[in-house]
Amino acid sequence: MKHFTLFPLIFLLLVLNCKNYTSKKTQNNLNSSQSISKTQDYYFTVNFEFTKEDYQLISKSKNEGNLLFDVQTPTDMFLVAYKNEELFFYSELNDPLTIRPVGEREIEKTIESGSENINLPQKFTQKSNIKQLEIYIYKVNGYIEDFDTEVYSKEKIKQLEKEELIEKRYTIDAKQLVNFLNQ
Repeated sequence: MKHFTLFPLIFLLLVLNCKNYTSKKTQNNLNSSQSISKTQDYYFTVNFEFTKEDYQLISKSKNEGNLLFDVQTPTDMFLVAYKNEELFFYSELNDPLTIRPVGEREIEKTIESGSENINLPQKFTQKSNIKQLEIYIYKVNGYIEDFDTEVYSKEKIKQLEKEELIEKRYTIDAKQLVNFLNQ
């Protein structure tokens, strides 16, 4: 039994001395400033200020990493971007002009202006997109069955708008947005 009490002590000594078991060459490589760097993708977080009639681009921040989008049935609003009639980007949003207590959707208060941070991928900075991008923010008016397949087609979105299940709230100026992200 006395042998078992020595195991934690032996383990501790091994852990504390493990740096001595690496070669000098390995230690030098670990401390070297010549590390291999990989170009990482980035995305932007853009702060939009909204009123009932218009929007304004307020600020942006650049963040490391990839920004993927997952199409889910939205509850309040969504941003959708099409490039040559094909889905380019999608993001679910909260309505910046609606305030509601946590957990109580029935009690809503509409305000005159509000802001929303929207994450946008790096591909929005490409100047070649200016003439090809159409960007809209829609307000959801009702439940949309199979939304995850409907949003891929610009024509199906127009049909949902005709059925008054969604309402186009804002049209984002692609040229303004691309230039803002490139500043």
